[in-house]
Parts: sequence; structure tokens; C-alpha cells
Amino acid sequence: MSLKTAITDIMTRVREIEEVKFVHVFNNQFEYMEQQQSYSFPFPCVFVEILNPAAFAQLGGGYQQADLDIRIHIGMEQYDSGDGNMEQNLDIFDLRDLVFQKLSLYKPTMCSELFKVAEEQDYQHSNVYHYLMDFKTCFIDKTASTLIEPTLVDPVTLELQVTRENTDGSLEPGIFISEIITD
Repeated sequence: MSLKTAITDIMTRVREIEEVKFVHVFNNQFEYMEQQQSYSFPFPCVFVEILNPAAFAQLGGGYQQADLDIRIHIGMEQYDSGDGNMEQNLDIFDLRDLVFQKLSLYKPTMCSELFKVAEEQDYQHSNVYHYLMDFKTCFIDKTASTLIEPTLVDPVTLELQVTRENTDGSLEPGIFISEIITD
């Protein structure tokens, strides 16, 4: 499984949050939006970024391991909070809580559980609030694996009727049942 699978798993998990209207891989969309150099996207939105560089260690057989830092970008558009504090956006924290709850301890494919290591508020926002949350996970990359993938098959029940000869010469019938795996 590749890194693409882990990223896709995270995005699929975030899409389960009803309040989030758009989920994508991060490509500096907020900056491009401010410069009017990008497509528009609906809010609230979440973007997923793998922070690079990630140091990989060789495990053997083509398997590699890395501790990945995953940054979640949460975007919310709000022109007025409606409580008389135009520049104050407290709704972003509700969205932050939903994303944190959905991703905390989640295990993407070939990863350990995600755990939050940092978060950052947006202190210079316009009507778009950009909140950051960083998670860490251990990722196993088996893309270059040279190991043969096992083929899993259902076991077959083997039943043998046996007769055991006791020390006194008498015979004792019995049944031996075992599950075996065949190709």
C-alpha cells in the first residue's frame, strides 16, 4: 500500500463530517484564493497535507517505515459572527472539534493511530479563517516489497475415522477432526 492510500483514507474519513463541504489534498489553496489565482471551493473545507521531508527507515524486503506529520487545514468563511463581534470567529472551534474527534485515534491503511501533536490559530484572517491541526502517525510503505503476498483461503474441515488400539488389545473407535488450509 502506498502513501496515496493513507491520504485517501484520511480524506474519506473527514468527508463523513456533514458540516464539511469540501475535502482535498492541500496545494496552498488559501493563498491562491487570496491572490485570485485559483478555482473557488465551498466552505467549510478541509485540506490534507503530508509535511515533508519524512525520514524513512528500511525494514527489509522492500518495506519502509516513517513517522509522518499530517497537517489538516480547516477553512471557514464568516463575514460576521452575528454577536456584535465582527472579527471574532468562535464557530471555527466547533469545526475544529469535529475534525479532531473524527481523526483522533483513527488508523489509515498501513498506519498507526493518528494523534494530534500541534494546532495553530489564524490571527490575521479576513472573512476566511484558516485553522491548522497537526497529527502524527507511523506509516509502513510496502510499495517496493519483494515479499510474496499470501493468498488467504478458507480452511477445509478434515474428518478422519480412526480406531485406537488400547494396551489391553481392545479397539476404541473415534473421530479426529481438524481444519486444514489447502491451495
